[in-house]
Amino acid sequence: MTKTRWFRVLAAALALALLLPAAGGLAATYIGRGSVLYVDTPNGSGLNLRSAPGYDASVIATYRHGTAVTVLQCGRSWYKVSVNYCVGYMDAQYLSASKPAPKPVPVTPKPGSAYAYVKTNGSRLNLRATPSRASAILGQYVPGTPVIVYEAIGSWYRVNIGGQNGYVMSKYVSVAYGEPTANYLRVYNPNGGSYVNLRRGAGTNYSVVQKVPVNVLVTALERGVEWTKVTYNGKTGYMSSYFLKSR
Repeated sequence: MTKTRWFRVLAAALALALLLPAAGGLAATYIGRGSVLYVDTPNGSGLNLRSAPGYDASVIATYRHGTAVTVLQCGRSWYKVSVNYCVGYMDAQYLSASKPAPKPVPVTPKPGSAYAYVKTNGSRLNLRATPSRASAILGQYVPGTPVIVYEAIGSWYRVNIGGQNGYVMSKYVSVAYGEPTANYLRVYNPNGGSYVNLRRGAGTNYSVVQKVPVNVLVTALERGVEWTKVTYNGKTGYMSSYFLKSR
């Protein structure tokens, strides 16, 4: 091999090495200008976009887990990237070639948290992985479902619903502090139905105000052996006591 050809081979090898990231998650993936990568942090936290390749550089913005970024230039430890027309540098070890799954929210119930209920107009409320309507849906809940609220984040609540942590839009949740009172009863249907009728009066001859889904809470106003006057989702009526039980 001639010296000139040897130098060409060496130059090509060095150029290829610059295109390969040092991070393990990208080691076997070709990354070049225009490649789309995703923020993938171990605990699901945000990743800083910095003004220069280093942790001593100023932070321009912080982007959520799963955010797509476009590569402009590759380095061994840092990439120059563009995010929504904002240009800066990100640590390559926290970028992934494939979109990562949502991370669970690391929170647990604590005393003094607000206790609330889903208050949509009959539709299901989405529980999301992050406080964004574009994030993954972790679950969907009917009106009246109990919600533990930890904190408000803008127009969102960080919550726990049925043991699942996540975020919901605050306008669809009614908040009261402390544990639910004894006036709350849970709707159930031992016959296997998915709903129970809320009627205008105490009897099956009265018209149906609303079909109430099973497993939600209603507020008992007047209790009776056969019929109980309740409030659900802003509407008041009567429900057969047979379909109500304590929490």
